[in-house]
Amino acid sequence: MKPLITTILLLLTIATSTAQNFKENLKGMARTCITSSMQDWLAKLDMSDRRRIEAAVSLANNVETAANYIQNLKDLIHNHQLPMPAGIKGSLGYELVVSKVKHETDSTAIITLTCTIPLRHCILGFEGTFTINGNSGVCSPGRIEMIAPVYFGKNIRVEFKRGTYAEFDCEGITKFHANADIVIDSTGLVFYNDNNEISNTVPRFSTTLDFEDVNDFTFSLDQKVKFGFRDLKDWIFSLERLDFDNSEVVTNTQIKFPEGYFSQSAEKNLWRGVSIGRSSLQFPKSFNKGTDDVITVNCDYFIIDDNGFTLSANVRNIGWQLDKSKPFAINVDNAEFRMHKNDIKKVAFDGDLNWKALGRFSEHHYEAYYNEASKEFDLKTNLGDSLVLNFICAELELDKASKLDL
Repeated sequence: MKPLITTILLLLTIATSTAQNFKENLKGMARTCITSSMQDWLAKLDMSDRRRIEAAVSLANNVETAANYIQNLKDLIHNHQLPMPAGIKGSLGYELVVSKVKHETDSTAIITLTCTIPLRHCILGFEGTFTINGNSGVCSPGRIEMIAPVYFGKNIRVEFKRGTYAEFDCEGITKFHANADIVIDSTGLVFYNDNNEISNTVPRFSTTLDFEDVNDFTFSLDQKVKFGFRDLKDWIFSLERLDFDNSEVVTNTQIKFPEGYFSQSAEKNLWRGVSIGRSSLQFPKSFNKGTDDVITVNCDYFIIDDNGFTLSANVRNIGWQLDKSKPFAINVDNAEFRMHKNDIKKVAFDGDLNWKALGRFSEHHYEAYYNEASKEFDLKTNLGDSLVLNFICAELELDKASKLDL
């Protein structure tokens, strides 16, 4: 159980690392002081990107120094004398800076926009142009693109790539969309290729992060990865998809929920939580017990939210051999476990048992399952119509209706 808990914590760490860093760093624009670590990062950039970011930082600082703010971008249409640069603070608290206005007509203008967000050792910079119409009364959404790639983090490093952008309307920035790679470089983990051989390549996972504010975002990993823990030899975890949803606007349609999870269909978009798609845990070969087949526990879905844990897992064809030399022996061939919102709905397993006391009737196939009503396990075997066992002092008769409580 400990490896499973550790795995869940790791996945939650991966899923929240990007958003948590945003929460810490994107709390409104303050004057950006370019630190020595930022200078090191700037020095590695293309000269054009470096100059664009430095210019955007300078514009933001000039706006703050002059306290030159406007309420709405459409104010630029009617106020031709407004000094530039001018800033607007959107509902999310991030400053959008207007550096240039080109009036096309009395009611339209093309504006050049920038936005800079300081991180620990780099600067997330955006820029773009937008046309506004002062007579329409409606400001169509626009977007500004990220100027240069950035990254943060160490063991779990998040890299924002080109294609990351910020959306805005006439009242400021409304949404961020991050096109990112997650690079996991932890000494405590090992990664495997498709042949279950240890890979020396540091894994990189492409993902996207969308959010309108720090309390409304989604995060997805849609890439198969096999990994294990360096101190837990030959236990191989496989993960194909992970979704972290902290939005009440929409829920990803690729998240699998069991039937009846929502009492009303509209509740699905309000769902918040973590969903682990198809995943598995492969046991070491030492568990095979006389067979070459590797024991693998498959999980169809695993949901973690305010309702608790919801999951469906199974293992098939375990193939453990029955040790008939012992007075009583039992093996397990197949097993299934299902939980719904912290309530155990199904625990079932089957296999063969051998009880020497039964003589020539010693070996039987059995099925065991959890009875939700009685909160007990029921065990069924393929006994004949009746079976009489003679002991020294007593006689025991078993039939199909016989029940064994363990």
